[in-house]
Amino acid sequence: MMTAPTATVCPRCRQAVSADRLGGLCPQCLSRTLLRALLAGGGGQDGAAGPRLGDYELGEELGRGAMGAVYRARHVTLGQVVALKVVLAGEFAGEAERRRFLAEAGQAARLDHPNLVRVLNYGEAEGRQFYAMELVEGPTLAEALRAGGPGRFTMHERASLLGQVARALQHAHERGVLHRDLKPGNILLD
Repeated sequence: MMTAPTATVCPRCRQAVSADRLGGLCPQCLSRTLLRALLAGGGGQDGAAGPRLGDYELGEELGRGAMGAVYRARHVTLGQVVALKVVLAGEFAGEAERRRFLAEAGQAARLDHPNLVRVLNYGEAEGRQFYAMELVEGPTLAEALRAGGPGRFTMHERASLLGQVARALQHAHERGVLHRDLKPGNILLD
């Protein structure tokens, strides 16, 4: 006689999962946990000043989306500080996820506009795909609005910002790239 796995919820995100999942975590939380553990181990490189992924030394996590996490990172050889986006599932990513991440990196690399973050490098290290981008030090538009409220920007500043975003999107659209997650949290101010 077979029994069905007991349903439970992921203790981190509260998503329904099968009780037989490793640690009771959903696939997304499990991949995040594995990535953190692998990165915290320094990528198997002894003597590193911090966690490493290939030639990048990882710093603080700057953000996270459905597919990847973005870290402040330093290219060890060049000394360049960048934003490094890493696939969350890492070596456990399926082929479709790997192709989607590569397509995202390739599309972003085709763009060259003063109001878009440039892709500097793409690669894979220890089974984890990544791409390096210019690091924008300023807050997101969402953070700026929360900090200053609705009166944070003058009408002139609002119009100027809207124009910059529109020109950047026009540039992307002319190259066949559609940003599918445009929101104040994805607009960086410098």
